[in-house]
Amino acid sequence: MRKRIKNPKRILLKLSGEIIGGEAKKSLSFNNISWIANEIIEIADQVEVAMVVGGGNIIRGTESNDVDRVTADQMGMLATIINGLALRDAIKAKDGKARLFIPGNITGIGSSYSPEVVKDYLKAGEIVILAGGTGNPFFSTDTAAVLRGAEIKAELVMKATKVEGVFDADPAISPNAKMFKYLTYQEVIERDLRFMDATALILAKEINLPIAVFNFQKQGNLKRIINGEEIGTWIN
Repeated sequence: MRKRIKNPKRILLKLSGEIIGGEAKKSLSFNNISWIANEIIEIADQVEVAMVVGGGNIIRGTESNDVDRVTADQMGMLATIINGLALRDAIKAKDGKARLFIPGNITGIGSSYSPEVVKDYLKAGEIVILAGGTGNPFFSTDTAAVLRGAEIKAELVMKATKVEGVFDADPAISPNAKMFKYLTYQEVIERDLRFMDATALILAKEINLPIAVFNFQKQGNLKRIINGEEIGTWIN
């Protein structure tokens, strides 16, 4: 159905490490993190916000033959926790309420993830940051976003990107690339549009969880989508 959800009650925002790192490349941009915190706080009074964060600004896999794939993924999960800590404190510094959850438990770092506990904090008006991916190797943070969105009963997964939406070709390479306003999960799979991990898309299709893909770097876009404006690409 070609329609969008206006004023959802609860969202799951997927932030990539690339967006968190900004132009700093492979590091933390605290100016960018501060800006991200402002954008999120701006909508927190009208929608319950949970976030899944990536870690690609710190580490994205490894090319070393000496590091096993499982170990590399564990390193990536730790990188997302570093990003989550930075975002949590940036939100708190602006008088927002934020809490970090991670799979398992690292004493003094974050609370152990539980869907029921997370939902209670969301209802209480706290911004919840979900770091550490799924807690298992071989799964991307895209898959973690859809999985956590399903578990906490989010109405919408919002994938923040650096482009306007989903295109039929890479707009950075193809100047005539066309953006889709609406897609079904099946169309995404059949067209092999690789804006999101295939496992995440298949799970979203199975549970019928809508996904909005949009340019987060345009100030106010997050709020505009929440208010129902037709920007970005909508997948359902």
